[in-house]
Amino acid sequence: MPSEVDLRNPLAKGLFELRTGELPAAPGEAVVNEAFAERRLSIGDTAEVLVEEITVVGIGRDASWRRAPTVTALPGTFGPDSAGGASGTGWLVGGDDLLWSDVQDLNGAGALVYSRAVVEDPPPVGDLPPELAFQTGRSGEVMAVVALIISMALLEVVLLAGPAFAVGARRQARTSR
Repeated sequence: MPSEVDLRNPLAKGLFELRTGELPAAPGEAVVNEAFAERRLSIGDTAEVLVEEITVVGIGRDASWRRAPTVTALPGTFGPDSAGGASGTGWLVGGDDLLWSDVQDLNGAGALVYSRAVVEDPPPVGDLPPELAFQTGRSGEVMAVVALIISMALLEVVLLAGPAFAVGARRQARTSR
């Protein structure tokens, strides 16, 4: 999965953890994640990605994709037709932290916003939209299911153990005669 971002920019901190080599500094240079390196490439190798020739200058860990092979290069490396890729175009924006109220306002205007401040300090469950909210305690429904499972297990034991005791008692009665 190719992506384009200047990983040297402080706004990109945390998107890619470099393990060996260096970050791309010139067009045509790229880093690959460990999943890609295990199967195909090492530092100094060249490859064709989206009809562009790239040279691997670093290997590390992609924050979004652990198992899927990824290639990350400077913006513009894969050409104008690759902008956005499979997941669309995104921007890294600096400045003050975006609070939960800011995220709600921007999402209401049609943007899909992720805020590091909101991820690190999420709002109370009651403030989340219904599709994101979830029960954190034990509700009556959960307790009812647990009680049903326990009662079914006890019923099964009684139904299986009762006949076994009866057969054992008959055998013992016959042998004691």
